[in-house]
Amino acid sequence: MAELPNRCAVPGCPCTVKRGLLMCLAHWRLVPRALQTAVNRTWRNFCSARGVGAELRGKALDDYREARARAIAAVRREEALDAGVPGEAAHG
Repeated sequence: MAELPNRCAVPGCPCTVKRGLLMCLAHWRLVPRALQTAVNRTWRNFCSARGVGAELRGKALDDYREARARAIAAVRREEALDAGVPGEAAHG
């Protein structure tokens, strides 16, 4: 069975990305460096949590999901600023 292509995590982005990447390069470049580091660190922690207790693995997944959501929100804020959408940049 062929593997389905992964899509950029930013809603509405039609780009496909390589397995293991969160979003396309154009969107990733909009994520602040510290947040990129947090996404990568939490993803590595989750991946290395195989074989540990369910509670620790669940915590690692929760940490990754939080960092992922913050990265997507950062992209959406940047895109709203670029588009000049009033009020959108203040939400996060």
